[in-house]
Parts: sequence; C-alpha cells; structure tokens
Amino acid sequence: MAIKPLKIIVFGTGGFGLCVLPTLCRFLNYNDKKFPHVEINLIDGDNFEERNRERQDFIEVGPKASVTANDYRTKFPRLMF
Repeated sequence: MAIKPLKIIVFGTGGFGLCVLPTLCRFLNYNDKKFPHVEINLIDGDNFEERNRERQDFIEVGPKASVTANDYRTKFPRLMF
C-alpha cells in the first residue's frame, strides 16, 4: 500500500510564519519514519524588503514564499516545497 504524502499549507511566511516554520520543518525533516513523504506549500503575496530585517529572518529580498521555499529546500532536503 502506497503511503500518501503529508500535505501542509502555510499561509504567511512573514513574522509569525518564520517563527513556526523552522521548528515544524526540522521536526518533519528528521522524523522520516513517521513522515516519509512531506509536501509543504508556502503562500504569501508579500515581498521581503530590507526594512523587514529587524523582525524577520530571510536570505534575500523578493517574494516571501519563493525566497523561503528556496532557503528551506537547502536546510531541509527531505521535504518538498
């Protein structure tokens, strides 16, 4: 029997999303026996801007969902973003 992937949708990758997302991803990435297939969809229509750096952790300016997904693909290679 094929195991269906765990599908998670995260609305908002700004201040609150970036507080919760690293812990969630770390837990799922290193619990491959409990969660063998994980798909995480990030949804945010806003952009990271330099003025956000005082309260948000990001690697480059640009669309929040895309920038976060690209960063997390490297940090959590077992998860699909």
